[in-house]
Amino acid sequence: MITAADEDAIRQLPAGAWKPGTCQDGTIEDDKEVAEITGLMSRAGNWPDGLRWIARRVRPSRRHMKNLTGYEKKTGWKYSITCTSIPDSGIAGVPGSHHPQYIDVVHREHAVVETSGVRAAKAMGLRNLPSKTWQVNAGWVIAANTAADLAAWTRLLGHCDDPDLRAADPDTLRVWHIPARLARQRILKISPDWPWKQAFLTCWQRLCVRGRNDFCWELPCQHPPDQHEPPPATREEHPARSEPVRTRAPREPHAPSAPRTNGHEAKKRKPAHSVTRPQTA
Repeated sequence: MITAADEDAIRQLPAGAWKPGTCQDGTIEDDKEVAEITGLMSRAGNWPDGLRWIARRVRPSRRHMKNLTGYEKKTGWKYSITCTSIPDSGIAGVPGSHHPQYIDVVHREHAVVETSGVRAAKAMGLRNLPSKTWQVNAGWVIAANTAADLAAWTRLLGHCDDPDLRAADPDTLRVWHIPARLARQRILKISPDWPWKQAFLTCWQRLCVRGRNDFCWELPCQHPPDQHEPPPATREEHPARSEPVRTRAPREPHAPSAPRTNGHEAKKRKPAHSVTRPQTA
């Protein structure tokens, strides 16, 4: 939300200071404009030196109407302020990074990344930690991060040419229920009228090809033996080993020993002590 000081700075801007907003690909956005108000900000002195203030205005939607200020209702624009540490010279090696349009695009796309990260974290179960102990919850977080990585690589590798699924939310991919069914059965039956049939088959084939090329040793695959790399040399066949391999001589057979008995049986068979009586005539 903008403050009264922000509105005062925006009010001093000439009409020609506003430039059309742009997307990441350079296309112009409709009803969105950007301007820099760094030299007009009265509260900039309370902030660290070297900061720049970028103002953005858009045509408000219906859901924005109840939160508009009096100045926004009067002008018919909804304003927002972005503060950045990118200098006037821009980022080294990035042409055009000093323009207010570039800073606005970077901020908005970063906000999209944060929103996607929050959605992915909620979809993977990070808001429902299962235990009160640190160790169990740490394992849960690792599993959630692994699931998020698999979902991201599935979209980037399997749906790279599908604009709808390439940027799909985890909830959209969840309607497939593919991992759960593959964990219970080896044959997956797909209905002919399933709307994601062709998209899933294309994604599956691409991931299988990627697995054969890059993850032969990590993931189980059905390759012929000649397509795998040869196993590492054993200790006896290692080329850098010149000394003979030590071997242990075979043991000589032992002579059969008397059968062992436990103490109880030996006590039973132990002869009783006898006293020799003197012979008498």
